[in-house]
Amino acid sequence: MQQLTEIEVDGRTFSVNIRNTGVFSAEFDSGEIKAESLKELIAALRKAVKKANAHLCIRFSQLDGVTIRRGTITGVHGRTNNYLVTWDNGQKEQVGSYSEFLKLTEEEERNYAELMIQKRSLETKIRAIQQTKKIDVKAKLAEQIAAE
Repeated sequence: MQQLTEIEVDGRTFSVNIRNTGVFSAEFDSGEIKAESLKELIAALRKAVKKANAHLCIRFSQLDGVTIRRGTITGVHGRTNNYLVTWDNGQKEQVGSYSEFLKLTEEEERNYAELMIQKRSLETKIRAIQQTKKIDVKAKLAEQIAAE
């Protein structure tokens, strides 16, 4: 595979490669788009960019600490591929695709928030036990060696 050129499609720059078989390709997001000709590759890239930049309307809930936030994914950022989110309070921001988005009813939101509070409480108790019961093996070993 050899890099042929760079092209710009709808504001995004792509490195175009050509394989020994004559197939053109370019990386797009986390995948690769292939075509038999440069013209077909440009058309496929244009279609992929358009799809990535499409206006979305995906409602979701997300836990922020112990508070449930509601929002709408309205699109995908063309360069960073982060989700474009409008929160119910009107605030807009980019959210990474690694974030957890949930589709919950109001009752499920309440239950989820209660479970997360319980989880945090249990984690705190577990950490307290671990801290108070932790054994310093190096210190114990040194004590035993010194005692012999």
